[in-house]
Amino acid sequence: MRLSKFIPLVLVTVLFFSCKKDDNGSAPTKQAYLPASFNLTSSNGSFTKFGLAYNDDNSVSTLTSSMSMYEGQVDTIHFLRNTNGDCVKVTFTNNKGNVVANSDSLVYRDGKMIIFQVDGYGMLRDSSVFTFNSQGDVIQLGNKDTVRNGDSKSLFYTEFSIVNGNPQTFTTNSYYAASATAQPQITTDTSNYTYDNKPNAFQAVLRADPFLVFFLSGSSLAYISMGQNNITSVKQYGTQFDFSLTYDAVTGYLSSQQNTFMGTTLTIDYTYVKSK
Repeated sequence: MRLSKFIPLVLVTVLFFSCKKDDNGSAPTKQAYLPASFNLTSSNGSFTKFGLAYNDDNSVSTLTSSMSMYEGQVDTIHFLRNTNGDCVKVTFTNNKGNVVANSDSLVYRDGKMIIFQVDGYGMLRDSSVFTFNSQGDVIQLGNKDTVRNGDSKSLFYTEFSIVNGNPQTFTTNSYYAASATAQPQITTDTSNYTYDNKPNAFQAVLRADPFLVFFLSGSSLAYISMGQNNITSVKQYGTQFDFSLTYDAVTGYLSSQQNTFMGTTLTIDYTYVKSK
């Protein structure tokens, strides 16, 4: 299985994390419909398809993924929960039923989720920290502590500015110095987002199971909203990407999102399922 589909920053690691951040359980806030699939298709023929399935309490059961570059392969993340509905373990399989990685859980505390990245030999390789606001939105990926590795020092984190329930800016800060005397490399990149005034079905799911933000960060979440509304434009590195939006007549949620840039059209199609 190619974990980079789900975890672009960690290619071959096993993850340890908790799937619960408060005492309200891990099922999404009650809403009539939940996201069932979101498929990204490019006019050049490439695609990435995601599917969500739910338990009887509307907590996430599985996330599946397939990509055009890996024809015929379907990867599945299984979310295993205890009797309280808390996620206690995650396993990764492909469509042949082979288990390729698994993870156990830690608790959320003080508004943070700590993710320990472990290699195939069970050795701790790295850790990441996610920080939430009081509504359960992710407001920071990574932490502001400097990491030392021999003589080198590095720092990397992303902050989200939440305005009217939506992440308006994504600001990524990085620092690297090869040694105490080396000139440090410092970068700050900010992406700006605008939104419509229509409800977004993903917000409740991502708040309830915020590890999905980790799995999708760096790829799909550049276009799929974490906020209460839907993305209409993204400005990154001085270039603005505008999306045309279509809405589902039954659910009222987003059904299609499309952008054309330099002759290539990206289309994201969404489907929904009734909540249980």
